[in-house]
Amino acid sequence: MSGNLLVSLGHNCYVSWTFRKIGLQGPSFPLDWVNSFSFSGALNFINDASGDFVNELVPCTPTSEENDDKILYSPKYHFRMPHEFDLDANKSLFSVKEMYQRRIDRLFEKCKKADKVIFLRNVYEKPYKTVPSEDLVELDSLSTKFCELVESRLGHENFIVIFTSYTDSLSSFSNPKCFFVNQILPFENGFFDFDTNKLLNFDLFQFKKSFFNKVLDSDFSSLTDEKLKNIYLNCYTSKT
Repeated sequence: MSGNLLVSLGHNCYVSWTFRKIGLQGPSFPLDWVNSFSFSGALNFINDASGDFVNELVPCTPTSEENDDKILYSPKYHFRMPHEFDLDANKSLFSVKEMYQRRIDRLFEKCKKADKVIFLRNVYEKPYKTVPSEDLVELDSLSTKFCELVESRLGHENFIVIFTSYTDSLSSFSNPKCFFVNQILPFENGFFDFDTNKLLNFDLFQFKKSFFNKVLDSDFSSLTDEKLKNIYLNCYTSKT
C-alpha cells in the first residue's frame, strides 16, 4: 500500500481541476479531462478498461460542435472530449488511444496500491447545450454496480464514492460506501459563491482541502452519512 488517492469520475474537468487547486491531485486518470454525460457510460468505460473506444470517436454532434474537429465525442460512453489536442494540434488518434490506455492502466495500478481511495463524481444535472441531464433515478443502482466493480478489480475494499451536486437533488445511497455531499466542488468557472455564505476563492479551496484530508483520515469502514456531514460542518465552521 502506498498513500491515498483522489480519483475523478467526472462529469467534468472541474473535479480534477479542484483536486489540483487544493494540492491533492495525483497522476492523470482517464476521466480527468472529459465531459462524462452519464454515470452509466463512465461505469461501462471503466469496466471495459480499453483505449479502443478512440477508434470510434466522432465529431461532437450532440453539442452542435461537429464543425470543430478538435472536439470529439464517444457515442459508446457519452463522453465529450475537448482537450485531446490542447498541447499538440497535430496529435494522431493513435497517440490519443495510447494515452487513454496508459491512464486506464495507471488507474487500476495506483488504486490497487493505495491505502485509501476516494472516488468523486460531480453529477451531470446542468445540461450542456443539447445534451440532457443524466438520470438521477438510476444513480443508486449504478453506484452499487460501481462499488462491486472496484472491489473485484482492486481486491480490497478501502474506498468510498462521493457524489456531489450543485443542488439537493440527491440525499443518500443504499450502498454504505457511497455518499452525497452538496456543493463540495466549485461551479462551472470555479469562482462562484459557495452556497449562500460567500466563501470565495482561497477560503473556499482551503475548506475543500481540509474536508478531503479529514475524510481521508477517517475510518472508511465506519464512515456514515452523519459522520461525513459532521466532518463537512466542522471544516466549514472553522473557515467562517
